[in-house]
Amino acid sequence: MKNVARLQFLENELARATQGDLSISTFFLKMKNLCAEILALDPDEPIFEAKLKRHIIRDLRKEYVVFVTSVQGWVTQPSLLELENLMALQESLARQMAGVTVSEGVSEALF
Repeated sequence: MKNVARLQFLENELARATQGDLSISTFFLKMKNLCAEILALDPDEPIFEAKLKRHIIRDLRKEYVVFVTSVQGWVTQPSLLELENLMALQESLARQMAGVTVSEGVSEALF
């Protein structure tokens, strides 16, 4: 017998989930775990990879919109794992770029 209350709770969690302050890896893991729990309670209605990707893409922080839009324009769409790896790389690059600072002495050294 299905645990209907738990199933409803998990489905609500999936519908309301947002990336917030979570890293890409943590957010993908959270979403995959929610889907795995839902599947365990209701094996007759699995959440397929395409639907999970739509949930994840919809709930990413706004800074990823341009990147995701470009990926969605690709002829061959990445798998969930490929999307996660691409997003983690994008996150890493964004962190590196945020950490780059120009020292004040550089402009003086050019003269």
